[in-house]
Amino acid sequence: MPFQPHEEVEACLHDRRAGVRANLLPSSAFQRILGAMDGLKRVVVIALVLASTSYCGSFSPSVDQGSRGGSSSTGGGPVTAGKSAVVERPGSSAAAGSTALGVGGSNPSLSGAGSAGSAGLSAHAEGGGAGGATSGVGGNSGVGGSSVTGGSAGSNAIDCGGVVRNGEVRIETSADVAAFAGVTQVTGTLFIRSGLARTDLSELGSLRCIADLWVEKSALVSTRGLSGVVSINSLIFEDNGALERIEGFDSLVKLNFVRLRGNRALTKVELPNITQLIEMMLLGDEQLTRMNGFENLKTISGNLFLDGVGFKDLSALSALESVTTLEVRSNPQLESFAGFENLKQIKGNLWVSRNPLLDNIDALGGLYEIRGDIIIDQNQRLTQCEISKTLDGVPMHGTPQIGGSPACSP
Repeated sequence: MPFQPHEEVEACLHDRRAGVRANLLPSSAFQRILGAMDGLKRVVVIALVLASTSYCGSFSPSVDQGSRGGSSSTGGGPVTAGKSAVVERPGSSAAAGSTALGVGGSNPSLSGAGSAGSAGLSAHAEGGGAGGATSGVGGNSGVGGSSVTGGSAGSNAIDCGGVVRNGEVRIETSADVAAFAGVTQVTGTLFIRSGLARTDLSELGSLRCIADLWVEKSALVSTRGLSGVVSINSLIFEDNGALERIEGFDSLVKLNFVRLRGNRALTKVELPNITQLIEMMLLGDEQLTRMNGFENLKTISGNLFLDGVGFKDLSALSALESVTTLEVRSNPQLESFAGFENLKQIKGNLWVSRNPLLDNIDALGGLYEIRGDIIIDQNQRLTQCEISKTLDGVPMHGTPQIGGSPACSP
């Protein structure tokens, strides 16, 4: 499979609509079978079907580019992996890696899979016994609301609180901030944009669960104030000219997507409790020379893109063991891949391009396999001998494409 051009990759990363592709929907015959079942049985059958599908975003180059990243969808049906959906009735399920927000009157629940590859099931019912709710079925961690009756809330339940704002929320003025007082959960995208004259987010300290947090062209200097947040699907910071520090996420334990782009003053990123992600994008932040808080990140089940950051090496991600696509390009200060010694598997493509100071990739020598395409080009100091020395012992499924590298020295 040919590797996607960078522009296509960048455009598609967070542009996934919540909705199962047509070829994954049940046939009419299957729908008639489901119609004969009662509510909870229907839920379980649909969840099992979804659990058998893989996370499409990690492996498929064909991704819908029609919507912006971090968006949320409303509906009671199944949703694709890695996205968020408001589920307003029992009997709905979330595919692997996704988050389902169940809204049941005054007792909202938030439940979903803790990682790609397992299915989260949210069903809210008033009552116990056989007709009660089942929350977090099949999920590694269910995130539960303040009250879920008649069932368990998953193996690692998190209380999101009972003050809920449904759907998309925009905070752009002081009046918006005042109206947000006491809110603990946002079921859609929380936008923080240019009109907000605040240097931090201390006035949003009641928040615990956010489907997607998108901060764009704001006056923020720091994200301090969000220390109570435990669950976020997508964390997106773009074009915040004054933002110096992404910090204060001391309680955050569930996060799927990270996208940082064009934050010219950013010098510090701290997300200390994150062990797995679906996708990480660091784009156009050349002043970002170091990054703390990812010391425990072992798995990126989708894609890692480092494009235009100021790292000299990759020690900021030294715990990483597995990734699907790895793209490292146009990083003006990158000298080596030191820090990637624990990386054992690249399940998809490897692309290393236009890193002018890069002179070795020795840390990739411990890889067990590279399954996809390998493109290494236009790295002026990375000689063909250095590339061969590293990759000769690595099992791979394709032939490396190498261009623009100096020949071996005599």
